[in-house]
Amino acid sequence: MRFLMGRSLFRRTAIAGSLLQILSLMCTNVSAEIFQDITFISDPTASLTKGNVAVNTTGNSKISENTNKNHTAEIGVWFYANQYLNTIPNGVLEKLEAWKINTIYFAGTDIDDWKNMTTRNTYFNFIQYAKDNGMRVYGVTLEDPSFALMSAEELEETFRRFVNITRGLFDAYVIDVEPHAILGPDVHTFIPEYIRMSHILSWVSQEEGVRYIDTVPYWYHRAIRQIGISPGLDILASDGVNLMTYSYTSNQTLENIKELQSEIKKPVTISIKITPGQRAPHLKTSELSEMIDEFNLQRLNFTLYEAQFILSR
Repeated sequence: MRFLMGRSLFRRTAIAGSLLQILSLMCTNVSAEIFQDITFISDPTASLTKGNVAVNTTGNSKISENTNKNHTAEIGVWFYANQYLNTIPNGVLEKLEAWKINTIYFAGTDIDDWKNMTTRNTYFNFIQYAKDNGMRVYGVTLEDPSFALMSAEELEETFRRFVNITRGLFDAYVIDVEPHAILGPDVHTFIPEYIRMSHILSWVSQEEGVRYIDTVPYWYHRAIRQIGISPGLDILASDGVNLMTYSYTSNQTLENIKELQSEIKKPVTISIKITPGQRAPHLKTSELSEMIDEFNLQRLNFTLYEAQFILSR
């Protein structure tokens, strides 16, 4: 046990030391609170151990490597389970299978939902049915920009509680946190907060033995580089990243991600908005088949936002 505690402390120290070096050198106006929380990652009860530690830019590489063996291209869909009461019909899965969906992003739930035994059974039965039919199911959590502003202690506790209460159900955990929505467009403000959060969640996921995936707009890669961090999205500590795209045509979607494909080393999935609304462009219905064919041709991982649009057709 003492060895495990020491290993955990070493991992925290490595992450914290790397982050402090990067952010202090490249982000001159990073707030004192961020530095304080990074120090907590190192050791909640001790001062930060400084050292020249290499940055973990690929997440939990062992988990990623083992998971990606014999990996088939992902065709996913964002599925908001909170839109259903008491039961999720099996017919839902059949419709998704007709679209050749093989991965479900199980979203719209929180810890209180999973504490409610009726709701939990509804979710459990659907997830188990999906997995029995060969689907991968990812648990989506932390679906609010405010999570990026939490203290390290609060963030760790919230993420760990969700993982533990859903233990064994999901193939990976996906977060959907966009701090620019509340902090505004200044990249020197929201980017350091996101990087800090990513590294905290990464070490928690490694402690718990699960995979963790970030979800960010595709332009975050350029935003990170804009403040002098050349790896871009590879500076995040997750096992993969969802790139959200917003465009009306398949050509524009492909153009948005063209350069990113060669620049990002981390496993990438392209999230395509197909549902109208939310004051953002969406892929035209007439373009959808062409888009899917092109992504399949290039063997690109992609996911569609979101299931209700597909199920209503």
